[in-house]
Amino acid sequence: MPRRKQAGPRFSPLLPVPLSTKSDRVLEAIAEKIERGELKPGDRLPSERELATQLGVSRPAVREAIAALQFAGLVESRVGDGTYVTFRLTQPVELLLSRAREILQTSQSPLEVLTLRRVLEVGAARLAVRRATPEDDERLRTIWEKKKSLALAGRYEEYLSIAEEFHLALAQATHSSAVIQMVAEALRAVHQPLWRAMRVSFYREDPQRIHEMLAVHEAILQAFLARDVDALTRAVELHFDLQIQQLYARSKEEPDEGQD
Repeated sequence: MPRRKQAGPRFSPLLPVPLSTKSDRVLEAIAEKIERGELKPGDRLPSERELATQLGVSRPAVREAIAALQFAGLVESRVGDGTYVTFRLTQPVELLLSRAREILQTSQSPLEVLTLRRVLEVGAARLAVRRATPEDDERLRTIWEKKKSLALAGRYEEYLSIAEEFHLALAQATHSSAVIQMVAEALRAVHQPLWRAMRVSFYREDPQRIHEMLAVHEAILQAFLARDVDALTRAVELHFDLQIQQLYARSKEEPDEGQD
């Protein structure tokens, strides 16, 4: 039987700051409630929508802070029920909060990185279609088959570990050292802990979700092999739109209202 919603502590609005800093501030607001004992193990956090409204920030900032707390072991998201404080009293809370803070401080905002990658990789893909060789085709096929097999086997950590190889291979088909270098730099974000925490959590909650991402990668591959620049452009744009939706939209039952 679903738990009844509890009236938890309210949060005060944050001052306007950049998105990456907002995530830090959201985490600190929740950490303060935990340290003061206003949030205890078993307590349910307000929904992401409620937290965003109370703190005066966008839902992406809330999502990133919650992901860091979840990765550190302080909270747990339960599908269809909400997010709960879950740390054990035998664990030093200060250590767990320090771990969560480090995750945010050492990671770039996935939303901002994805926005940058969308700009870079759409242009790179259009150039790649015009310059690609049969060797580029074979490289992309090989990487894609490996990536797909890991995803279908539910080996999400390994899937994410080679996630950038497919996109880097597409950039390499441009045969432009400048383009390859810029795309490779942007792709390094996929190894950051916040990115990994958000992606792995999303797929583990519902393994069927991976199929939507696999379908769009298949569309990218087929458009590239056909040298169809318009189809490839649409597929690459859809890839980034879908990834942002997957990382930042809670569920179909609670649709996202914009990234702010």
